[in-house]
Amino acid sequence: MKKNMRWKRAFLIVLMSVALLNITTLISVNVDKVTVHAAAATKLNTPSITVLSRTPSTVNFTISKVTGASGYRVYRAASKAEAFVYIGKTTSLKYKDTKVSTSRTYYYKVRAYKTINGKTITSKYSAIKAAGKSMSKTTSITAKNSGSVNTITWSKVSNASLYNVYRSTSKTGGYRFIGASKTTAYKDSKISANTTYYYRMRGYRKSAGVKYYGLYSNVVSVTTGSTSSSPVSGNTSDNEAESYAKEVLDLVNKERTSRGLSELTTTTSLRDAANKRAVEIEQSFSHTRPNGTSPFTALEEYGVSYQAAGENIAYGQRTPAEVVEAWMNSEGHRKNILSESFGKMGVGYYKKNNTIYWVQLFTN
Repeated sequence: MKKNMRWKRAFLIVLMSVALLNITTLISVNVDKVTVHAAAATKLNTPSITVLSRTPSTVNFTISKVTGASGYRVYRAASKAEAFVYIGKTTSLKYKDTKVSTSRTYYYKVRAYKTINGKTITSKYSAIKAAGKSMSKTTSITAKNSGSVNTITWSKVSNASLYNVYRSTSKTGGYRFIGASKTTAYKDSKISANTTYYYRMRGYRKSAGVKYYGLYSNVVSVTTGSTSSSPVSGNTSDNEAESYAKEVLDLVNKERTSRGLSELTTTTSLRDAANKRAVEIEQSFSHTRPNGTSPFTALEEYGVSYQAAGENIAYGQRTPAEVVEAWMNSEGHRKNILSESFGKMGVGYYKKNNTIYWVQLFTN
């Protein structure tokens, strides 16, 4: 009897041990799973940065979005060999460094961060990106009026591929970009009589995707005489230009409405930009302006905002009907005329030595 009791007691102990072992095993497995999931939730991907522009006083760059990040810490060094120093953080995907010197190259890296239960988690550092030295100040600027044109000249700036020109009718402000030049001179023909204009410019180049801007020049002024005129000159009369431009618009709208498309409208600024381009294609028959820039910079000069734009050019046709027919017989030109992306059109007309130069500028 006692032997049987001892056997039963031993068997019970074994069962309890097995049960405890199973419980321990289950608990260990569950804890392990919780630990694995928690570790996965704390990991942040590595961001990247793209330097957009470098001015004498700023470096601007964007940061790629990292899912789950609360923000991004920014680090900078004056060389790749130097230690990087923390300079700030941002919750935005854009960052502007305003504590820079014109004559230095800067290197940047960032990392994402977030806080979990009072603990800060960070990603790996991004790849290092550089922003080179800014360009020096444009000097020796002069301005001279010759009837219908103001000519601005300046000295060459090292490493500049273009020079951006800005104009105002007030010395103290309101400067607007009016164009760019690959040389050290710019001719401004969109001027009015008996008006004082103020100009300044700065060097520009684009390298490895980064836009570099130099220091602004000093301001120079010039006053036009009573003979200054608008871009529509040569052998062109204002009445003729206005009449022909209206007829081109009417013919274009006839083509559009016959195909169920909406009519195009126009504005004074859009017509002025088109007239400027008509003068320019007499100098260089191309969709690249004489100063080397896109034709759509003419829209910017006249304050025309747009998300979509197109241009048709032609010369030699004697009437609006002839030029519209020529454009409609050309696939690329017809595509612009019938595009649903456009809602406005300016018509440029310029006549010189009995040859007419035509321009259509389209915007949304």
